[in-house]
Amino acid sequence: MNHCIERLTGKGKLLPTTMWHSTVATGDLKLFPFSQRSKVSMIYFDIDNFNYEAKRVRDSAVIVNVGTSRKIVDGMTPAKAYWRRLSEQLLKEEDNLKKKLTGFLKEPWL
Repeated sequence: MNHCIERLTGKGKLLPTTMWHSTVATGDLKLFPFSQRSKVSMIYFDIDNFNYEAKRVRDSAVIVNVGTSRKIVDGMTPAKAYWRRLSEQLLKEEDNLKKKLTGFLKEPWL
């Protein structure tokens, strides 16, 4: 979990989820009480969602580089305006996720 927090640096880096998927697949999560399992699941749901959004930002960056040269507001192409909006939203989500992860690590049962 600390490794995830370290990667939240405002650059849209993908967060590691391999151990989470392995834990779910092996059934090890059953060792936790329901309330703790729910908290862990919600955190990793947020991480998976963040990774999805980060991939969308990366994909839109590719489109910016190969897209049309037609300009709209502020001299940007439609693709660049879309990329900028997605990037700004990702940075906000990154801050929220960092706060959630930091709070989660303060849970007394961890």
